[in-house]
Amino acid sequence: MVKIIDCESPESTANSLSGLFGCSISDLAHQLADVNVERIYEEDNPDCPPDEFLFRRLVSAFGPPEKPEDTCWFHLTRTFSGNRFSEGILPLGMALDAIWETILRTFEQTEHFPRLQSMKSDGVEDYLYRLKVPNPFHWGPYAMLVRESAFHAHKIGNHDYLGLPEIIEDICNAYLHKFDLSIHTDVATALVPCIVKFITKSEDNFHGIGPAVYYYYKCIRKEPFSWNANTCYDAKGRSIPPESILKIEYLPEIHNEQMQPIARK
Repeated sequence: MVKIIDCESPESTANSLSGLFGCSISDLAHQLADVNVERIYEEDNPDCPPDEFLFRRLVSAFGPPEKPEDTCWFHLTRTFSGNRFSEGILPLGMALDAIWETILRTFEQTEHFPRLQSMKSDGVEDYLYRLKVPNPFHWGPYAMLVRESAFHAHKIGNHDYLGLPEIIEDICNAYLHKFDLSIHTDVATALVPCIVKFITKSEDNFHGIGPAVYYYYKCIRKEPFSWNANTCYDAKGRSIPPESILKIEYLPEIHNEQMQPIARK
């Protein structure tokens, strides 16, 4: 049986952890359900973060987990409907032309089209855009360990990737600054929130187990999601090949508090 970390749901997380620790799901839940982490940190202030604290508890109960062979990740984006990611998930440097094509197609036959064309050719006056585009360090692609983190961006201090991908928001911000018109909502309306699940060979023997444990702990105790219950993946400028993609999930519209209203003139 393949040892895997799959945090698509509480159930898949429980199955993953029970397989890694060699215990039943009921025994796993029993070890976590009665622990009040918040109280422990108020009274004793352990010398490690909560995910590590709970990981150590399971190691004490069941012994060290087996090394996961594979890890599932969730790439969060907003894209055109029907995108099948036939080339895989591309890093920013390889995806930028397609991103611009999507934005320009959105504004064909509008006053925005020639302005956006000029921005594409002449340069985007936005600090973050200029930081990311030339530097492969910022190209990703990025993904989340826990699918549910997609719906708690503001709570855990993440960018809301389902609202608008960062580079698209950078372009929209530059357009707003230059022309005093917001196109954020127009672009978001033309695109669809999407979660792409893919799998990688586990590069770090135990990276992800602690956050998975803490996520499952939060689930069984019905406590609010928190940033410790997740970790991120950075492909470091390498593509995610199409054969690694397990699922492409288009979502119903999600309210994005960061999105700016259209400024009409």
